Amino acid sequence: MLLWLLSAVALAFVISAVTMWFIARLARRRLPEALEAAARAGTDTLRVAPMTQFYGVVSAGRGQLRGSGVLILTAEELRFDMWSPERRLVIPLAAVLRVDTTKRHAGRYSVKPLLRVTWRDAHGLEDAAAWALIERDEWVQALEAAVGGARTAGEDSLPRAERPDRRLDHEEGR
Repeated sequence: MLLWLLSAVALAFVISAVTMWFIARLARRRLPEALEAAARAGTDTLRVAPMTQFYGVVSAGRGQLRGSGVLILTAEELRFDMWSPERRLVIPLAAVLRVDTTKRHAGRYSVKPLLRVTWRDAHGLEDAAAWALIERDEWVQALEAAVGGARTAGEDSLPRAERPDRRLDHEEGR
């Protein structure tokens, strides 16, 4: 019995190690791509969280996949590039309604508070996304300041048509 227990623990350790190696490999490969894509948007990067856990978009329901990726804040948008499966969420700051923290999001619970961003999409519907990340409180402050700056700059409050704002979408050409 003890041998089976030790074997199960060893197997769990090996699976965890392989998973962590895979995530680190994805991070090393996709982080520069995400930063380059943000730079192509034409604005400076204000803040980057390279290891972020995505808790989903409310409009996509409970069946959606969570995943790790990079969260990037620029002067015009908040973007999340998920590593596997390869997806992207772009939220124009001018469309953001609220930035707060929560322990519940999209039917899931987190022990630590999550960063939650609520915005209005091109159809006038409210949606929200949440992330678990380090330096959450600093992100809340940075997002609130960036959203205030985007509103005072007089930008259009609706997302551009080519940007996925209601769900994670696979980006063309990747």
